[in-house]
Amino acid sequence: MIDKIEKRKAEAVDFHVGERIKIRRRFIGLSQKDIAAKLDVSYQQFQKYERGLNRLSAGKLYKIAGLMRVPINWFFEGLPDPSEIYGQKITLDDQFPRLQDIHNKEVQNSIRELIDAIATSKESNSIS
Repeated sequence: MIDKIEKRKAEAVDFHVGERIKIRRRFIGLSQKDIAAKLDVSYQQFQKYERGLNRLSAGKLYKIAGLMRVPINWFFEGLPDPSEIYGQKITLDDQFPRLQDIHNKEVQNSIRELIDAIATSKESNSIS
């Protein structure tokens, strides 16, 4: 039975997130013990999170983001787009599965064009 369970090893993203946690913690002036107590984990466990040796659950990362007053995506800044790594681009149909429920292809295409125009507009606004 144990053979069937793949051991979860830390990956580069875990090290990156851990480093970002450490950077932010130091910036806001909290100790590892302070954060560990608020997360209800041991000081040693929190050290492992920062070093990227233990993986964080989504819930713990959410709580850390709240304690450190940053959006969750802050911890992932500087990493490549996951679709570049895994070779799968996310399509509009992936993001909006109900789009397929619209049977009129013209309406579907109009919605796609509108979303594309909004995304392009936001991209050009964020550059300036």
